[in-house]
Amino acid sequence: MEHSQSLVSLAIKATNEFSTNLLTDLQPEVWGHDVNDDDASDLRDYVLGCAAGVVSNLQSVAYHHAAHKGMRNAHDADMLRYMRTHRAPYPKPRERRFEERATEIQVHFDGVVQSIGSALDCLSAVVVGISGMAVQIRKADLTTIVKPALLMGDSFPDSLGRALRKAPNEEMAQLQMAAAGGLAGSLRAAGPSGWLDWTLGMRNMVVHRERRVQFVMFDGQPPRPRSVSPRNPHASNMGAIRASQSDFDSFFISEDNLGIADGIVGSLRDSIVGSIEVLNQTWSGRKALGALGTVPVAIQWKDAQLDPGFTGYTPGSVTFPKGSSLHMNPVDAERIRRAGLLR
Repeated sequence: MEHSQSLVSLAIKATNEFSTNLLTDLQPEVWGHDVNDDDASDLRDYVLGCAAGVVSNLQSVAYHHAAHKGMRNAHDADMLRYMRTHRAPYPKPRERRFEERATEIQVHFDGVVQSIGSALDCLSAVVVGISGMAVQIRKADLTTIVKPALLMGDSFPDSLGRALRKAPNEEMAQLQMAAAGGLAGSLRAAGPSGWLDWTLGMRNMVVHRERRVQFVMFDGQPPRPRSVSPRNPHASNMGAIRASQSDFDSFFISEDNLGIADGIVGSLRDSIVGSIEVLNQTWSGRKALGALGTVPVAIQWKDAQLDPGFTGYTPGSVTFPKGSSLHMNPVDAERIRRAGLLR
């Protein structure tokens, strides 16, 4: 776990420092907000909450990365033992723990790519909020600001163009464009070409698309188990096989998933560290604009109207009688206090 934590520690540190500074700036006067505007209060706190979401997802990345590596090492050792005794990389008869561990390996690799995507979505919401873009912040995600498949400075999504055209003045338009460009630039510089599109493609595949065919491979002397991922996670199984024309390097990435996991976690770290630097500059620039940096709350925030009406499966099984106590993180308590809801 220590190695995995070290991979993300710089990103966690940078984000926490940014959040600490932002917490001191939650006063409505700093944002040019009406002190009695509840929506404005919600908006300011939501930006801070999304920054906390970046950290939470970074911690999830580290956990899944460590668990994936530990499970793989144990599983690989078992497969080598079975190859020597059974000439097949699995026990005969099958063992329950062997099957469980194979599932856990997949769960934790999936957890890495899902948490990376979630961290970047939260980061993008912070960029929207801090720069004052004309985007409903609760609907903001990474694709609001960049096109992962291109990551080119002049290839932003149409949604960003529409938001920039609604900037209240030229100064804010320039500030917002610099924030979007800074995020895209940090992502582009954080890894080899295609790293982000591939990672998000894997995330989408494991969340709501068909799973690609998996293989166990052995190479080298003595032979070592290898786990590999699809080169193009956007493609279907049959489409990928057809397009590869039996060429291994066109079907799979010729690198073990252990190395891929290290790489994409490192790219996440570098992209967040770079983006936080941009966010610090953006926020300082917006505050320096004074009244010119104020944007109407309504272009970024609308109060949620939909209540699912769900009360649980056994409502009332948890009660809070008089004298009960609730405990929370001091930072969260301070957020509630600054919103005027805790005295």
